[in-house]
Amino acid sequence: IYPNGLKQYVYTFENNPDIIHTRVVAYNLAHVSDSDNGTEYEKEINWNKSILSQRNFYHRIGRYDKPLLSKVPLRWKAGFHTVYAPFIDQDKQLYMFHLPEVDKSYCFQREKHKYEVVKTMHRDEASGGFNNHIWQYPTLLKNNKLCPLARSEYKPKSDEAVNANYEKLEKIPAS
Repeated sequence: IYPNGLKQYVYTFENNPDIIHTRVVAYNLAHVSDSDNGTEYEKEINWNKSILSQRNFYHRIGRYDKPLLSKVPLRWKAGFHTVYAPFIDQDKQLYMFHLPEVDKSYCFQREKHKYEVVKTMHRDEASGGFNNHIWQYPTLLKNNKLCPLARSEYKPKSDEAVNANYEKLEKIPAS
């Protein structure tokens, strides 16, 4: 529909008086780092290559279906994932890939860094918004629950993958 990508999408959005704002359809990309026979399935991400060419699975995550474009100011809720009003229509052909668990080592480093930063913040600041989950880092790490999509397991016999919480991941369609 938009052969020239996001640039053409934005141009079309800007020039359509009937559309005031739009939301994305969000997916978490998963790093299937293990297989059922103990070998590495997907290698660590190479940030110099296409990300989608290196990952095969995603997890649909509706809470990240955030507004992307708006012609009017919006009043955002904490975390900047949604707004108070008005309801914003979703464009089912506009995808956003969320990348925190796209690579196991990246995810572990990112979570540790966030934890170290939040420890230096004022208590009121650190407990506001969506920061509460960052304090769980030591427990999640100890209980092997940190970055579950980045520790997903591939089951070649059934051509499926599951994350560490045993939710089935969907395979990215071939383009």
